[in-house]
Amino acid sequence: MTVLEIDGVVGMRDVGGIPAGSARVRTGRLYRSGALSSVDDRGADAIRALVGRIIDLRSDDEVAAAPTAVGEVELIRLPLYHGSPRSFFLEGYDLAGIYRHLLAESMPELVAAIRAIAAGEPALVHCTAGKDRTGLVIALALAAVGADREEVVADYALTAELIPASDRRATSERLRRAYPRSPHAAVLATESPASVMRDVLAEIDRVHGSVRALLAAHGLTAAELTALDEALLTPERAPLEAEHAPGGAAAAAAPAAPHPPVAPSPGERMTAPADLAWFVDARLGMFVHWGLYSLAARHEWVKSRERMGDADYESYREHFDPDRFDPRAWARTAREAGAGYVVLTAKHHDGFCLWDSALTDYTTMNTPFGRDAVAEFIEACRAEGLRVGLYYSLIDWHHGSFPVDGTHPQRDDEDFKKATADRDVRDYQPYLHGQVRELLTRYGRIDYLFFDFSYTHRPDYWGGKGAADWDAENLLALVRELQPGIIVNDRLGIPGDIVTPEQYQPLEPMARDGAPVPWEACQTLNGSWGYDRDNHEFKTAESLVRLLVDGVSKNGNLLLNIGPDGRGRLGADAERIFRGIGDWMDDHARAIHGAGPAPFTPPTDVRYTLRGDRLYAHLFAWPFKHLHLPGLAGRVRYAQLMSDASELVPLHVDPDRVAQNTLMGGLPAGTLTLHLPLQRPDTAVPVVELFLTDDAIG
Repeated sequence: MTVLEIDGVVGMRDVGGIPAGSARVRTGRLYRSGALSSVDDRGADAIRALVGRIIDLRSDDEVAAAPTAVGEVELIRLPLYHGSPRSFFLEGYDLAGIYRHLLAESMPELVAAIRAIAAGEPALVHCTAGKDRTGLVIALALAAVGADREEVVADYALTAELIPASDRRATSERLRRAYPRSPHAAVLATESPASVMRDVLAEIDRVHGSVRALLAAHGLTAAELTALDEALLTPERAPLEAEHAPGGAAAAAAPAAPHPPVAPSPGERMTAPADLAWFVDARLGMFVHWGLYSLAARHEWVKSRERMGDADYESYREHFDPDRFDPRAWARTAREAGAGYVVLTAKHHDGFCLWDSALTDYTTMNTPFGRDAVAEFIEACRAEGLRVGLYYSLIDWHHGSFPVDGTHPQRDDEDFKKATADRDVRDYQPYLHGQVRELLTRYGRIDYLFFDFSYTHRPDYWGGKGAADWDAENLLALVRELQPGIIVNDRLGIPGDIVTPEQYQPLEPMARDGAPVPWEACQTLNGSWGYDRDNHEFKTAESLVRLLVDGVSKNGNLLLNIGPDGRGRLGADAERIFRGIGDWMDDHARAIHGAGPAPFTPPTDVRYTLRGDRLYAHLFAWPFKHLHLPGLAGRVRYAQLMSDASELVPLHVDPDRVAQNTLMGGLPAGTLTLHLPLQRPDTAVPVVELFLTDDAIG
């Protein structure tokens, strides 16, 4: 039997006096030293009993005296630790950044254990990491065929099971007051093991693939990884659900994990259809640019614009501590504005990652902030009923294998260019693909992946990079495999699902090879994507509503950006603008959501959108008394203003009538004329709702 023990070295204590460096059992102190010592003591006893029961260790003395006397057991210890004391128990988090600190010298043992486990050898994986850390998922993902996964889960559930039900509420309240950011406080409040199990299963789903990314980066082959998936994750999950679901019914447990799909051919994966229905229905999305550049407060390209080296830029990482970070407020602002999805810059061109990546230390976890912002963002979006999008920069000015080019901050530093002349983008590709795998396997379903960007066509950027540099076809195939149905944009240098014009408005519906294609205009509020303190050239809510309407009339979406400041807050101007858009959407959402272009030609300063049997005339200018709509006579059953549902009465004019004095002359045959009030409705863009006849559209 292989015993793989994963634990930390800070906040942990020995059990039974077993010295460091030998085969031993350890337990974690789940909270700050000195708190709830009775829970710690009982946890030590229970973990010791658990491991003793499984591998038949009779006593601590026996283990200490003869670590090899336990029979056919190979014990592999993987000590894990975090480099920043702030991220440890000071804030109530248990073993933050656990992947990143799998030490290089431990990796050969881990890979050897995986290979043995995948081959079917029995094993026990013992882990003392907490619910929101990834050590648990390493433990569960590596549990062998034939190993007793339930016992591993029991280890995880100890904090809930050790506290009598009658004491849980009071204990939970004590913990929440003492450690408001500790994930364990919520576990202690759990009323039943089944709900703990649902947490465990959700955690498996969220980050299982990150184990694969880590192991792939250290040499495990694709075939070995596939065997790991098929042997470990899929067969054991369903029985686990069934056993621990309320009443023993699997249907009552957490939603089933997506089984690893049968790998299609690269060609099939390239053409897997994206789920565009929700995208077309939403029509409005929020873009969020946020990162280290938010502290500089002068554009997200500040590192490149000001030719900063890594040392110059480092002060932003050292001071990144957004104490007002509230992604739920961001998501709520989007929802109240009528948006259906939000896209966050998980990594921008500076290479800084907003999630706890296993492949680099250059993340939020190594800042005073010390949290996985992507995880919190995704949770917030789902809580507000929004679709989740992630932006990932193909460019990485921080990575040691990314070749210097015309975008790079040190493009004019001749000494730096000479020192890095041997960089090969092919050495960067495993990192790029590995991080995309992390983002698409850790957090459940991701609806939209926004890559940025390819620039072989840009003469202003020498050394431009494109599809071949990203290994784009294989990268897109990976995305399709991991997230079937995900929408991918067009910036890999190969066709995607949608087209993304940036900072301009298309004159007409967009097409690819002559065929219409869904598109999304990416627009800023003030010309800057990241927080730009001194830039106050904000667009008005009315002008942005017009952009939205114009886009929908041409079968497009609007992805409207905000740049939270260095403390994580939305600015007053951004809130005001989104609130203004929301005020308009409150009355007019059905003219946008699920709507698209219409087969009729509108008058000047009018845009049509069509949804089902209703045509919406958006009036960019308010006509005097009459609205003339060519070609709609006889095709409209009823007309009303959307702002108050007041009827607009049609005016029938003989086409042959001659105009004279106060008498309106005849209009072209087929023109529908509606009588309008003199006063324009007090709204950004007035809309007339036209109920079409059954035969209006041939």
